[in-house]
Amino acid sequence: MKLTCTKCGLPLRSIHNRALPEYELTGNPYHVNCLPRKSDSEVKMQIILNVVSSLSGYSIEEILTGGRQREFVVPRQIIQKLGIDNYVGCSFQSLYVYSKFGKQKGWHHATVLHGNATMSQLIEIYPEFRDRFEETKEVYQIMYESYKNKITAKK
Repeated sequence: MKLTCTKCGLPLRSIHNRALPEYELTGNPYHVNCLPRKSDSEVKMQIILNVVSSLSGYSIEEILTGGRQREFVVPRQIIQKLGIDNYVGCSFQSLYVYSKFGKQKGWHHATVLHGNATMSQLIEIYPEFRDRFEETKEVYQIMYESYKNKITAKK
């Protein structure tokens, strides 16, 4: 199934031109340069969610609402760590309140701190977690830089 951008109708081709769900996570895909205008922190969080979803092979909804199985827990912890590392000026709780799923699941500040601490320990000890996190971080940085460059070029 080929995805097309909801706004411009052009096909979405590669990870660097990947679909980004709308703010409410309705699944409507956009090119990075076709995203509705959001604050920088909202865009960062959306890119983090999308990159982790893409690389894990699970939808954002599955990752955030999934249970305690490792295949859902590790992507959630990667989201928490990337969110804390790259989300300057944002409260920890908004990492999940933003997605609307955290509020329903009862997640709060301590949940995000625990996920961040756990991922930090896993990265230090296990090379496979370090590699997975670094790959996710690199793709996030590429996507965010691409977004910033396209916004700058439009001005």
